[in-house]
Amino acid sequence: EGSTLTPTARACGLAMILQSLKSNDNSMKWCAFLMSQRASLQRALGSYLDARTKAKECESGSPERYEADSDAMERLEIVAKHSAPVAPVKSPGKEKDANDLGAILKKVHGAKDKHIFRILSTIASPTHSPNARMRAFDELPKRTKGLGPGAQGWIRSLARRCAMGAFVNAEAIEHCIILSQECFESDDVRTAAYFLEGVKLATTIFPQLGGTKEGFKNLAEYFDAARTSNPSAKVKRDMEKFGLVTSLSEILARSGKS
Repeated sequence: EGSTLTPTARACGLAMILQSLKSNDNSMKWCAFLMSQRASLQRALGSYLDARTKAKECESGSPERYEADSDAMERLEIVAKHSAPVAPVKSPGKEKDANDLGAILKKVHGAKDKHIFRILSTIASPTHSPNARMRAFDELPKRTKGLGPGAQGWIRSLARRCAMGAFVNAEAIEHCIILSQECFESDDVRTAAYFLEGVKLATTIFPQLGGTKEGFKNLAEYFDAARTSNPSAKVKRDMEKFGLVTSLSEILARSGKS
């Protein structure tokens, strides 16, 4: 699995995957579509968690609490629309509503364990680490066991659809930037452009991936070096051919707004 590889290996893997997909325009569009779905789910989950926190801050039993709680539930229903359908529970035991989405969402919303929502909040941001991803996969099934098999399965599916993948995450994108710059400094513009394509695609859908402290700093240094360098005629032609400076400028503009 990709998660067992080093960040450098995952960055190389992402560049290779994208190069193979470029031969088929539909495959690249499908890849971007799946990433866009994940981004939409993360935004919906983040919106729900913010609304839930706001509701909890209201006085219990007050009109404000009921209104805020109703708003949070509506946002959770939006999360459900972006997530997978409820997986049928073959042996629900005494839980008659194990396959009822409405009942499942009420159980999730009413869960008393605050850690469930803290874990979900970490993967609602695209900049979470691979360790946070694995922690969510490991801890959420344990902490949601008391909610019943239906809710437990739904939360497990939500986490897997929401968490970043092994190849497209903040750590891998930071290494794509580093590797691209190293290739550029070695006058290998073609390979530099290959690594930068992963950064470009990722930041088009997840701008925050280029806005991490290390990532943005390296991008700014890279852009400055590419813009002010005095390359050989061949390197200059390659830079123009692959649009290196333009790509860096576009990535910086998107990342700076995140």
